[in-house]
Amino acid sequence: MTVFDSSDFRAVALDVDGTLTDHTHQVRPRAIRAIRWLESRGIPVIILTGRRSNLVLDLARECGIARPMVSDNGSVILDTGTGEIIEQRFAPPELRDAAFELADRFGLGRAVWTPDGIYSERLDHYTEILGEMAGESVQVGDLHSLPTDRIYKLNLYGSKERLDEVQPYIEAHHPAVRRSAVVFFETATPGATKWEGLLHCLAHLGIDSAQTVGIADGENDLDFIEGVGLGVAVANAYPRLKDVADIEIGPADEDGTAIFLEEFFGRHATA
Repeated sequence: MTVFDSSDFRAVALDVDGTLTDHTHQVRPRAIRAIRWLESRGIPVIILTGRRSNLVLDLARECGIARPMVSDNGSVILDTGTGEIIEQRFAPPELRDAAFELADRFGLGRAVWTPDGIYSERLDHYTEILGEMAGESVQVGDLHSLPTDRIYKLNLYGSKERLDEVQPYIEAHHPAVRRSAVVFFETATPGATKWEGLLHCLAHLGIDSAQTVGIADGENDLDFIEGVGLGVAVANAYPRLKDVADIEIGPADEDGTAIFLEEFFGRHATA
């Protein structure tokens, strides 16, 4: 078993939902305290989330952080100090068309993320969950009328049982669509991933990915968990993420992320 020394690591990359949040989709207070603690010791924390940029800004400001962060699953890199977007990438129209075809074929709901908001054709239990996770309400709209060149990503949604049923087909035929939560799939815009966003943020800091600890729970986190020097999966993570992670920690609902950070960096944190 590999033993990791915290003195080898200079930065931490954190997913939000299922990693910093509990089952109510609220960021755990102890997680916020842990982030502040790391920052005070010169260990920068980089947020990588599928949520909208407003959540990243709020969390960064609560923790006193002013640096590039990643939102919308890698489609947006923003400066949390100024609130300005550094870079944004939009999904090609063919990705939207493929997602719509899948929704029609399997009877799944769909939601489209744009700079102006998140839109769905109807509001239901799933869009309520999506709104809670995104940090803003989903709006009703005609998805076909939205500009095809202004889409960050798309969600497909339905019951856990239905997504479990169709996931093998989607994985085999549509690798750009990944399971992001129990009742959601989401698109992965080419070149717009959490991993690519993390590399941008690390370059800004002058830190190598091998010197970075990453903690996450979802299948849309696989790329950055595989890419960092120490990949960590919370206990509630998807099995596939646990397979590629170096170690597993406690569940998010029990402050697994905060406890790990406190214990791992407790003796070697930079003053």
